This record gives sequence, C-alpha cells and structure tokens, in this order.
Amino acid sequence: RHRVLDIGFALNRTVVYGAITAMVVVVVSLVDWLSSRLISEQRWALAFEAVITIGFGFALNFIHGKTERLVDRIVFRARHLAEKRIQYRIGALGFSGSASAVDEALAGDAPKILDLSSAAVFGRLAENEPFTRKASFGWPDGTTDIVPDDSLLVRTLRSLERPLVLDDVAIVLEHVPSGAARPAIVIPIVTQHELIGFALFGNRRDGALPDPEEIGLLAKLCSAAGTAYGAVEAKQWRERAASLERSLASITPMNEPNLA
Repeated sequence: RHRVLDIGFALNRTVVYGAITAMVVVVVSLVDWLSSRLISEQRWALAFEAVITIGFGFALNFIHGKTERLVDRIVFRARHLAEKRIQYRIGALGFSGSASAVDEALAGDAPKILDLSSAAVFGRLAENEPFTRKASFGWPDGTTDIVPDDSLLVRTLRSLERPLVLDDVAIVLEHVPSGAARPAIVIPIVTQHELIGFALFGNRRDGALPDPEEIGLLAKLCSAAGTAYGAVEAKQWRERAASLERSLASITPMNEPNLA
C-alpha cells in the first residue's frame, strides 16, 4: 500500500490543508465584512484588513500544528490510540522483572496493538551461539527455532543496526510462516552496539506492509527492550552475588588448633 502512496498521509494532509484553506477564506471574508460595516473610512478599513491578515499569516504555523493534531486524534483515532498504547508498553518495560516479560511485550502486545499477523523474538545466551526463538505470535509448529550466528540476516543487522524490510535487502528466511504472516520486517535489539537479539514482524492482517510510522513505533519498542534486557540481566547478577555472599557468611570457620 504505502510503497506507491501512503494513503493515511495523503488523507491527513488533504483534510488539514482543506481545513486551513477554509479557515483562511472565512477569516478574510469576515474581516472584509466587518471593516466595510464598522469602519466608514476606506483608508482605515484597508489598514485594519492588512493588520488582521498579516497577523493571521504569522499564526498559520501554530494553527497548522493544532489542526494536524486534531485531525490525527479524530480521523485517525485508531492510529493515535495504538501509538499511545505502544508508548505505555515502552514505559512499562523499564519495570520488567524478567526477560519473559520483555519477550511478551514484543511478541504478544505489539502485534495485537498494531494488528500485525505475526511476530517473533530471537535471542541468545552467550556469544557465538545461534539465536533461538524465545517467544512468538502467529508462528505455527514446524517453523524455524534457530537462526545461526553467521547467517546473512544476523550479519546484516550487525552492519546496519536499524529496522529492515526483508524484501528490500533480498533476505529470504526458510521455514517461516507464509502469507500475510510471513516475516516482512526485522528490527535489531542492540545494547551498546552489541546485537543481543532481533524481532521479526509480519504484515498487517489486511496484507499491507506496516507503514513507516508503525515501523518507527516498533523500533522504539525494540530499543527500549534492549535496555530492559540489560537491566534484567544486571539484576540477576546482583541477586546471584548477594546469594553467594549470604552462603559464604553462613559458613562458620573451623577453630584453628592451639599450638601453644
């Protein structure tokens, strides 16, 4: 859909600029009517119209921004609501107590909020190990669970560190869902330039590729997920260290023999 023309963008701009044009016509007409009715002196009437028109021109940027936000909230209410929900998930990731909670936000919440047909999160436990599927939505039994560390997909993600449309980079994945659920977008999960995982998302349920704004929302969610994974891992290491300290403290040292 959006490869030729982003319908949502075009409709938004049509409504916004149509509303602003109508507003300009109404304001100018009203000023002309008031000046002709209330000000008898032609020179003062022209000056009054010029001042109002110039002032309205300076306010157009402000009016444009307000009108665009209003149109987004009314005409594109579903999009605005989805964006708010993704922002809520991003905020909640900072309080995740386990990696599974982060996985659920990516592979469970995100596709449902944006009406995507599939999603999968891959990660690994140690360096040089393959990436394994940790959570998924819309991936039936028999689909791939492992992506090798040296695969073209992983090497490309390390190189670019940004969301990719798989068709654009000519990467074909084997043993994955088909149809609308076929992975269309891959987003790296990076911590300090280290690829710790990635998320694969399918098309929308209507078969359309997610538009750039939706991909941007998913990229923000994956970025927050990278930070959340790091925080969860750090918390687990702190708990292990504290447990080890308690174990050592509980060991009573044996009394040394009295050599005297």
